[in-house]
Amino acid sequence: MKKALKILIVDDEPLIGRSLQMAGESLGHQAKAVFSAEEALAIWPLFRPDLVFVDILMPGMSGLELLKKIPKDISAKTILISAHDKLNEEEMKKAGADCFIKKPFDDIFKLIQQAERLIE
Repeated sequence: MKKALKILIVDDEPLIGRSLQMAGESLGHQAKAVFSAEEALAIWPLFRPDLVFVDILMPGMSGLELLKKIPKDISAKTILISAHDKLNEEEMKKAGADCFIKKPFDDIFKLIQQAERLIE
């Protein structure tokens, strides 16, 4: 049996955050959705996720800005998500993201399973 992961979802769209959370939980993971980068900064060191989905465009602090503020001793595989596909790959890597997935998602369960492979 695969290891249960701690998954943090950071997205200002509650439907997406809650959907990813429910999909992760249904696949046996501990998942938590937050709806702003500021909330993520507060919970990340306490929750210590293995995997994080981060929306790029959010009010206040963007997903890229959030990743730059996470202490370097806190590790997690990070997937940027956005409906906008004009993403500078160099900037993404510099921020510490492992990959990018475009919204809308075809299959939210396949998305979680794809992300699980980053941890294996």
